[in-house]
Amino acid sequence: MISEHIWQRTPGKFLTKCRVINAYGEKPDLPTNILRNLIRLVPFEILSCLSDRGWHDRWSDTYVVPDEEYDKLKKLLDEQKE
Repeated sequence: MISEHIWQRTPGKFLTKCRVINAYGEKPDLPTNILRNLIRLVPFEILSCLSDRGWHDRWSDTYVVPDEEYDKLKKLLDEQKE
C-alpha cells in the first residue's frame, strides 16, 4: 500500500510497467489507496479478476494502466491545461 501511494505502483506493477491512477488520470490520494487495499479483504474479491476490472479498482474508482498509456494520457491532460 505504501509503494502504491508513493510511486503509484507495487513491485509487480513496476515489473509489468503499469501504474494505478484515479478517474482523473492522477495519483490516487491516501484514503483512496487505503480503501482500494481494504476492499481486498472482502470475501470472494479474488473472483473479481474474472471481470475486466477488479472490485478493488471499481469500488475505489481507480484504474491500472500501462505506463505507455499513462504517458499518452498525461500528455493530453497537460495540453488541456495550457
